[in-house]
Amino acid sequence: MTIISVIVEAPREFLSRKPAKWILQHLKSGGCGRALLDLRDFPMPFCYHPATPAMPDAPRLTTRWCQRWTAAIAQS
Repeated sequence: MTIISVIVEAPREFLSRKPAKWILQHLKSGGCGRALLDLRDFPMPFCYHPATPAMPDAPRLTTRWCQRWTAAIAQS
């Protein structure tokens, strides 16, 4: 089954959570899986890596926060 994740990034309710909940409600009628990923649940430091993990030959990021985020987003 296809899962679409809605990523919430702003800490203000009216800027992020309300629109995200609206989007999730509309996805419910579309027959696909859906998930809400709130970046507040994934506290991450600023990243200054030379390449993203998806690029060929990029070094693997092994920090715990990166592993949690990668696992959550991989389900989408």
